[in-house]
Amino acid sequence: FETDDLASTGGEARLRASVSTEDSPDVLLLSPELLQSLLQSDMLEPLDQELFLENSQINSPEILANVRSAWTKDGSCRYIAPFFFLSGLITEDQYAETLSNYSFSDLQNLAEDENCAVFGTGTQAPFGALSYGIQNRFISQEDHSVSFDSPDFLMFLTFYKTLNDELEQNRGQNPKHIVIWRELHSFRDFLSISELYKTPVTMVGFPDMQTAAPLVLAPMYYAVSANAQDKDGAYAFVSFLLSSDVQSHYRTLGDGNMPVTATYFEDMITEDLLSSVSGGYETANGTSSTVSTLPSETLEALPQVFRTIVSKSDTTYLENGEVVSLINEELQPFIAGDKSAEETTKTIQNRMSVFVWETAG
Repeated sequence: FETDDLASTGGEARLRASVSTEDSPDVLLLSPELLQSLLQSDMLEPLDQELFLENSQINSPEILANVRSAWTKDGSCRYIAPFFFLSGLITEDQYAETLSNYSFSDLQNLAEDENCAVFGTGTQAPFGALSYGIQNRFISQEDHSVSFDSPDFLMFLTFYKTLNDELEQNRGQNPKHIVIWRELHSFRDFLSISELYKTPVTMVGFPDMQTAAPLVLAPMYYAVSANAQDKDGAYAFVSFLLSSDVQSHYRTLGDGNMPVTATYFEDMITEDLLSSVSGGYETANGTSSTVSTLPSETLEALPQVFRTIVSKSDTTYLENGEVVSLINEELQPFIAGDKSAEETTKTIQNRMSVFVWETAG
């Protein structure tokens, strides 16, 4: 079930209904929002016993420990993806310590700091990165209440407006500190960021998210239905996603997806590092990168820095695309100066209250 493609024809509703019956598909390919719904309904089979434990009947490759941890709920892993990426805030090591366990009020201080410029990878990129925490921070999964009219969200909007202004005004400047909200899809992404800073950098998480680490994310997830008729076959298929055939495929796509198995994750680092030194590499759109200008001792140290960033990332948030689209829609007049932050928070609060109520119902 490719839920995104079927949503317009009622496919997702049919899948929700069939998963609770004997007609349930064995293997489910789920969008983050549908995955979250099925997790709450306890409709997904645990994968640990069949795939990851020592007494497993299936010889699955070693999945990165932090990725498995990020995809674990109540002590059990119930879904996987064959690749992942990280999302968070990148800055210098020395400056990152000031951003550990920071709050929404700290965002405004960040925006007003004359020694710091905050950037993204495009006009909507800052919200694209921040949005992974928005749903979980301002929508309660317990009682489905929403708090977009709170002081914290108002602070976020004020910061976001400042951030978009800075994207246009501060390009090419050389502030003391640079903060970049973005995603890391490969080691080559990290190499390009390191070229910009010319100094050791790290990646931290989102404000008020109870973690100082970036998030582990994927666009779609695979799971086994609790009502699967052929569970052995379903486990075998999910295990195949971790096999060398699939993991090596994600290393050759050229779009920077990070394999979830330890062996191919290390291969990615080795290949990307070698390419950056020997002549650059061709990106997904056919353009070539420049050869690295970093000192050899810095390049040699970067793989371990990158491993450390990845290894401390053991949290994921399942983003609802409709939530993000709705917020983005209401942000446009605010960014254009046609609505105040207060008006925008009230509009988003009202629209989101209706949306969450209808969805929960």
